[in-house]
Amino acid sequence: MALLKFGESLPETDVEIAEDVFILRAPDAQKLVEPLRLARVAVKPVSVQVKPGEVVTFSAAGEDQYGEPFPLSDVEWTAGGTIDATGRFVAGPEAGFFLVHGVAGTFDVTTDVRIVTKTDVLPEPGMEPPIRWRGAVPPQKWMNFYTKVLTRFASNPELKLEGFFQVPVAGAEQRKAKTDETKTALRELGLSEDIES
Repeated sequence: MALLKFGESLPETDVEIAEDVFILRAPDAQKLVEPLRLARVAVKPVSVQVKPGEVVTFSAAGEDQYGEPFPLSDVEWTAGGTIDATGRFVAGPEAGFFLVHGVAGTFDVTTDVRIVTKTDVLPEPGMEPPIRWRGAVPPQKWMNFYTKVLTRFASNPELKLEGFFQVPVAGAEQRKAKTDETKTALRELGLSEDIES
């Protein structure tokens, strides 16, 4: 199908209706002008809770710029746990939150898995699921994040905050010194001194 005119007004004399000529709505004509492209990727399920040993299969779906389904090529899955190329996640024995990443082209989507054990406190029947958020906070916004987001929950004894940071350090000597300083600071706060290599 060829688009003869688009985005311009036509006098009545130029409008021809025939078996092989159509008048299209603007959104349909736009699809002929602009090739379809991947605009969004969503991962399912979003935020799931499982027990050790249980299996969850994650899937990703693409949408074009018009909100219509768009086929995805291979999705590369990575996780804080065991996940294969098909998105099949096997929950490990340790309780906690684990990130799952799916990469399709230039799109990186993230969700999380909560692994719970018998000793974990689960929501009572009828209770809504907890509010959860995971994301990167730039250093210049750390205090604002605490003030604007966390303080509203600070009096709730069920509030749980999990920390993660990574920072590159040049040179083995400097890395050892910074690691030792960090372990000391963590110890003074009563926190785990385990630092990933």
